[in-house]
Amino acid sequence: KFLVQDFDVLLATTKGNTLKHESVSTISTRHRKLQLLVEWADIVVFQGLLISENPWLADTEKILIADVYDPFHLEILEQRKEQGINNRLRGSRDTTDALNRQLRRADYFICASERQRSLWLGQLAAEGRVNPYTYDASADLRRLIDVVPFGISAKKPEKKNDPIRKLFPQIKSDDIVALWAGGIYDWLDPQVIVRAVKKLNNPKLKLVFMGLKHPNPEVPIMSSVLQLKELVQELGLTNSSVFFVENWINYDDRAQFLLSSDIGVSSHLEHIETEFSFRTRLLDHFWAGLPTVSTKGDALSEIIEKNKAGLAVEKGDIDGWVGALTQMITDENFRKNCSEGASKLSENYTWNKVLEPLYKFIKTATPSPDRLLMPDLLGESRFANPYLASFPRLTRSNLITAADLLKDKGVKAFAKKVIKKIIGRS
Repeated sequence: KFLVQDFDVLLATTKGNTLKHESVSTISTRHRKLQLLVEWADIVVFQGLLISENPWLADTEKILIADVYDPFHLEILEQRKEQGINNRLRGSRDTTDALNRQLRRADYFICASERQRSLWLGQLAAEGRVNPYTYDASADLRRLIDVVPFGISAKKPEKKNDPIRKLFPQIKSDDIVALWAGGIYDWLDPQVIVRAVKKLNNPKLKLVFMGLKHPNPEVPIMSSVLQLKELVQELGLTNSSVFFVENWINYDDRAQFLLSSDIGVSSHLEHIETEFSFRTRLLDHFWAGLPTVSTKGDALSEIIEKNKAGLAVEKGDIDGWVGALTQMITDENFRKNCSEGASKLSENYTWNKVLEPLYKFIKTATPSPDRLLMPDLLGESRFANPYLASFPRLTRSNLITAADLLKDKGVKAFAKKVIKKIIGRS
């Protein structure tokens, strides 16, 4: 909506689409018809597997912006941990390849945090995209990659109803509701919170998991969901202290769940995914002024602590969760202060603020300078390193030298040099 003020924006998906928006046109297209949309556009913003599924996109002259907010090559390490080594290696290879295809081609990249930016700068450097051309365009490389995280509405949500107590009449009006406001994935750790609830044994505390079923029907139920439900059943907490909203909650309906809760909770395991994650569900906590208890280790948990918007607990620390939840339940003033801290923090993540770098780039968009000046060396068909063309010996410096020789000395001198090189290698 922010971009619509100055640009014609079309939101397209290769999956089914029922989304309608008052300001932005939306469309569902098959891969084979995607080319018509790309021909219409001046700039294409994409994410995920789009180039892998449509390799021709890498060779288009259109300006491509890759949103690499999701380092899914790290997620797959945890997601396939229980599978055989061949499947694990294939998953790691395929996801890394999908990301590298984007890194080799896009003109501009956006990511979710400064931590992520450091990760992607390393991977971009390995792909040769950190080079004199991109450096000269902006010495801080912000013209190549910048931070554009997920955002939230500047308009605060208003409470209209209480869907939690409507779904679960066992939850009383004076109970303290702790909300897990998102899906359950294999790299997260909801079990530690459940065990803390059991250990705390406070009948006033109700833990609600919002939306077990993934909105994408192609994504199977993850093992962590089944394991969580088994644990809750085993501990005797089902529909007494712990509650599950089975179906996915629509984005527009989430505010009522947030506003009907007293605490937001989020926990993850200790692995590399955490280091570079950006839990967008925590932004909803800020938006709704919801005090948060979160596991330490990711970028947003540090921000929560720094801005006194909640508490952060060490990974896997059941007693730490018991202590944090106890403080939230018993100290109403502390909870109120955390709520105020969360609301204030939300001001940093409104769409008009987080989209500023993207807006600025689009306003002055040009192809990445290394693509503009090395057109034959970037794209789907080129060699992995942008300084190398189809033949390993044909480097960028070779091409510059050859071009200068041809210009200054003529065709004969150029041909003589080439023959000498060939003889020298034979």
